[in-house]
Amino acid sequence: MSLQCDEACDGSDWQHTAHAPQWTLLTAFGCAVLVSGVLFFAAVYRGRALRALGALAFGALMLASGLSFWGSDWRADIPRHPLAYGAVAVVLIGGVLAALLSPTDRTG
Repeated sequence: MSLQCDEACDGSDWQHTAHAPQWTLLTAFGCAVLVSGVLFFAAVYRGRALRALGALAFGALMLASGLSFWGSDWRADIPRHPLAYGAVAVVLIGGVLAALLSPTDRTG
């Protein structure tokens, strides 16, 4: 399966075991981030700022949970990959601004 280890499956830990249940959990985290992104977009489009912020917060929480679950200390990797984490920060700040600046829904 493509969401599991490939040529490095030596069974030394779950990241190197093809059928470890953690791969399913990581897929679930990724799907939760995708769903929260769709809900965020729909909430911004409809002008519902609080729902958009909730969806953004849920997606950020699922992303942080997935990164923490992966096994590496992602907070220690920030100095090594500042542009990648800077891009995530820009997306989150942009999401908050999009939610707060979206026109409010006046129909209820």
